[in-house]
Amino acid sequence: MEDPITASLGPMGRLLRRLRSLEASEHPMPEGLSANGIRLLKEGLEGLYDHLKGLPEADLDNPSFTPKWWTKEVRELAYDTEDFCDEVIQSGGGGGGGSSGRSAPVSAIFGVTSKRKQRLPQIAQDFSLLMSRVNDARERCKIFQFAPQTAIKSDHGQASTSSHTPGLSIDMPALTAIAAGHSLVGVEEPRKKLVNLLAFGDNQQKQLKVIPIFGSAGVGKTTVARTMYHQYGGEFQCRAFVRVSRNPDMRRLLTSILSQIKAPGAHTFSDAQDLIDCIIKHLHQKRYFIVVDDLWTASVWDIISRAFPYGDCCSRILTITQIEDVALACSGYESEYRFNLEPLNNDESRKLFFDTVFGSECEGGCPKEFEVVVDRIIRKCGRLPLSTLNIASLLLPSKPNPAFQQWEKVESSLPSTLRTNPTSNGMKDVIILVYDKLPLHLKTCLLYVGMYPEGYTISKDDLEKQWVAESFVSDAEHGYFNELLRRGMIQPVDTNYHGEVLSCTVNHMVLDLIRHKSMEDNFIITVNYLESTIGLPDKARRLSIQFGGAKSAKIPEIIRMSQVRSLFFCGFSGCVPSIPDYGLLRVLILHIWADQDKMSFDLTGIGELCRLRYVQVECNITVNLPDKIQGLRYLETLQIDGRLSAVPSDIGDLEKLRHLRLPNQANVRDLGGLVNLQDLHLTCSTIHPVDNLEDNMKYLGTVLEKLNNLKSLTLTSLRSSPVNTSRMSISCHGLSSVS
Repeated sequence: MEDPITASLGPMGRLLRRLRSLEASEHPMPEGLSANGIRLLKEGLEGLYDHLKGLPEADLDNPSFTPKWWTKEVRELAYDTEDFCDEVIQSGGGGGGGSSGRSAPVSAIFGVTSKRKQRLPQIAQDFSLLMSRVNDARERCKIFQFAPQTAIKSDHGQASTSSHTPGLSIDMPALTAIAAGHSLVGVEEPRKKLVNLLAFGDNQQKQLKVIPIFGSAGVGKTTVARTMYHQYGGEFQCRAFVRVSRNPDMRRLLTSILSQIKAPGAHTFSDAQDLIDCIIKHLHQKRYFIVVDDLWTASVWDIISRAFPYGDCCSRILTITQIEDVALACSGYESEYRFNLEPLNNDESRKLFFDTVFGSECEGGCPKEFEVVVDRIIRKCGRLPLSTLNIASLLLPSKPNPAFQQWEKVESSLPSTLRTNPTSNGMKDVIILVYDKLPLHLKTCLLYVGMYPEGYTISKDDLEKQWVAESFVSDAEHGYFNELLRRGMIQPVDTNYHGEVLSCTVNHMVLDLIRHKSMEDNFIITVNYLESTIGLPDKARRLSIQFGGAKSAKIPEIIRMSQVRSLFFCGFSGCVPSIPDYGLLRVLILHIWADQDKMSFDLTGIGELCRLRYVQVECNITVNLPDKIQGLRYLETLQIDGRLSAVPSDIGDLEKLRHLRLPNQANVRDLGGLVNLQDLHLTCSTIHPVDNLEDNMKYLGTVLEKLNNLKSLTLTSLRSSPVNTSRMSISCHGLSSVS
C-alpha cells in the first residue's frame, strides 16, 4: 500500500496525496478555502513530513529526547488536518472521500449541503488554526535544528519511508513449521509427566483430578497445556480451553465454557451464578477435560472451580499459572499434584534456536565461525522458549550468508538477567528489543491488537480486515499476521487441518508493552472500569472500552468521541455510548450483553457514519439496524452475531461490501445485488427458532448465481434448530470454499 497509516507517522503520506489532488482541481473551493491556501498547507506539511521521516527511530524511542514530543505534535496535526478534510471536503452525498484511502472524484468534492452551509464561517477559522499549527511546528523544527537524514526521492518528489519500513518478504517460510513445530521443542518430557499425574487411561482413578502447571513467564506452560488439550481432549465427552487474564470478565469466561462444552442455549441472560449452575448441570455425570490458562489469583480459581462437579467419571482439569500460591490453591495445597515446568535444557535450546533460524532439524546450517556467539545468545535467552523464539526471529538470514556483525550486535544488546534469573523482568527486556527491531508497518499492526482485552482469542481473518479498514495495509498485503507470529509477538491458538493459524492471543507482557506504546503515541486509548482515567488524552484516535460485567461504568467525559476512528466496546448494553457521536468512525466492534428485560439494541444510528468500513456486532438480544444503509458506501465488512429485527432493504446497493455475516432469518433475496461480495456466512440464532430457514435455503441457490465474486460460503446450523438442514444442498459454481 502506498503511504499507509502508521503509529509514528500517522496519516501524513495519504493526507499529502489528498491535498495535491485538491490543489490540482479546477472546481470552485467552498467559502473559507482557496487553492492558494491548500497549496501553502500542503507545502508546510511536506516540509514537516521530510523532517519527520528523517528523525532516527532510536532517538524517537528516547522519552527525554526533544524530537519525540515534536513528532507527536506533527502526527496529531496530520490527523486533525485529515479530520478537517473529512468534515468539510466530502464527496457528493457526504461520502467522505478520505475514508477509503483514495481521493474522491474531483468533480464531486465540493458539494455543499445546507447543513454544511452553517459550518462555512467555522471552516475559515479551523483552516487558519491548522495553518498556525503548521507554522509553529516549522519554527520549532528550526529552533531545535531537526535536520532530516538523506532521503530517497520518488518520481513525484516525495521522500521515501524506506528507512522506516524495510521490505517484508510476503512469501515467507510456512508458518506451521515455526508456530506448530519449532515451538513444540521440549514438550515431550513434560507431556509424559503430565499424563502420569493426570492418570490418563487409568480407569481406576475415577475422581476429578486438578493439576496446576507452574513456571516462570515464557517457559512454555501454555504450549504444553495446549498440546495436551489437542492430543487428549477428543477422548472426553466435554472439553474447554479458557484464558482468565489479570482482570477477568467472569460472565464472558463462563459463557465461553458453556459454549465449548456445547451446553443448551438457555443461559443467554444468566448472571455468573446462573452460568455456574448451568455448567454444573451439563457436566453432571459426564467425563470432561478443562484447561484454565493464565490464572493470577486464588480467589478467581475459587469462583471458577465451583462450576466443575466432582464425580467418578475420570474428569481432569489443568490450570496454568506463574504464581506459586495460586498453583498451591489449585492443587489443594498438596505439592505432589503440582507440576513445575522447568526451562529447556541446553540441547533443546540449541535445537529450537537453530530450527527457527535455519529451518532445519540440525545445526548444519550454522557457519562454524558463528558457534561462539550462538552459545552466548542461547545462554542469555535463559533457556526459555519464548525468549529463544523472539531472539531467533531477529537473526533469520536475509541472505545466504548472514552477517556476523549483526549476530554480535544482537548478542551484545541482550540483557544478561535471563541467564541467571529467568523472570518476567528479563523477558520484558527481550520483548522490548524485538519490538524495537520491527519495521513501522509491523509495529502499527501489532499495536492495533491492543484494541482487544487481555485473554481474548483474536480471529486472524477479523484482525486483517480491521487492518485494511484502518488503511494500515492493503488487501494484497498478506503475511503480516504470520510475520508477527514468527517473531513471537502473538501466539497461535486455533489451526485448521492444513496447519494454518486461524486465531491468536497475546502474552500479557507483550500486551503491557502494546498498551504503553499506544498510550505514548496516542494510538489507542484503553478505558477499563477498574483502572484510573487520570492522564488520558482528550483526543482519542482509537478507543477500546472494556467494561466487562460492570453495569454502571461510563466513558470519561474528557475524551472527545468525534475524532475516534476505531471503537471497540465490550460490556453491558446500558453502558454503550451514543454511536452516532463518533462521526469519523471507520471500524466499529461491539460485544454487548443485556439483561432479559432489554428487548433489543438500537443500532439505527450507524446510517449516519458514512466513513464506516468495518462493523462487527455480537449481542444476546435483537439488533435493530437502519431501514436503509446505502449511505455506508465504503462499508466492506458487516458481521452480525445475534438476532436481527430486519435486514436493511437496500443492503444490495452496498457496492463495496465484500464480507457479510448474518443470522439465517435474514431475507437472502435482498443479497443478490452484492456483486463484489466475497464471503457469505449465514448462521442460526442461538436462542430463537428460525421459521424461514427452509425458504431461505430455496432462494439461496438463485442468489448465489448472481454473486460472481463469491469465494466462500458458510452455513451454520445449531443442534437446537428445529429445521433439519443436514440434507439440504445448494448448487453453485465458482466457489472455492463451502462449509
